[in-house]
Amino acid sequence: MFSRFANFEWFQLEYLRSREKWLRHTSIIFLVLYIIFGCIVVSGCTSSSVSELNIAKLTYTATEAAMKESPSGVTKLEVNMGYFASCIVIHTNDSVSSTSCSTNETTILLANSNQFDQTQVTNADLFNFMVGTAKRFRVRCMDPYSLIVAVILSFICVVSFAFTSPVTANHMYKYAAGLSYISFTLSLVSAIWLQTNITTATGIMNRMADQYFTLSATRGSVDNGLLWAGVAMQLSASIVTGLLGVLGQQIEEVEEDLGLDEKI
Repeated sequence: MFSRFANFEWFQLEYLRSREKWLRHTSIIFLVLYIIFGCIVVSGCTSSSVSELNIAKLTYTATEAAMKESPSGVTKLEVNMGYFASCIVIHTNDSVSSTSCSTNETTILLANSNQFDQTQVTNADLFNFMVGTAKRFRVRCMDPYSLIVAVILSFICVVSFAFTSPVTANHMYKYAAGLSYISFTLSLVSAIWLQTNITTATGIMNRMADQYFTLSATRGSVDNGLLWAGVAMQLSASIVTGLLGVLGQQIEEVEEDLGLDEKI
């Protein structure tokens, strides 16, 4: 009878250990996916090749009255905004310029001097829009640093989970688990903060217009999708981390019943 009970506990121990390894690897996969998504979001609009990876898109459109008054002026301007830079496409009646990206939006306009003449009424309004609205919105309202810290903490957790477990190094695991929960909190705060600012900006800019121009603002579907997918990955990793803690306690109890001193 005792032999059967011991065999059952050995079987239970092996099962719990296999589950612990599987959950630990699953948590690492979730965290790695979040790191990849976060890096993609942060790098958006840093060059023309990733100009479509934008957090928000602001569009300036000249009215017919403005086009009649300044036929050679800018008729439409698209600002794809990332955390650290913006990509701008300038449209005129004659041509469409290539996409230009920079950390300073106004320098892009001034570099296109053949298309941008501040003496024209529409271009003067456009310059004020770029300096007073677009650049200020990116610098003051789009905070990437909580997201960057969350990515760094997730990387530390990946390294920790790769070499520790709640069985072999319980204290180290608890520190790594704490960092994982902090990382999830920061990623959630970053996503909510960004969505709140973009929603507010969209509502305000869609109401801004005069006789020379209209404005519109939209969310960047790819970056926002990746941002919230990353939050989901972080939440999943946090849940798995909690399950790992419970599983580690069960393994310790079974090992104590079997009288094992060495833990794997």
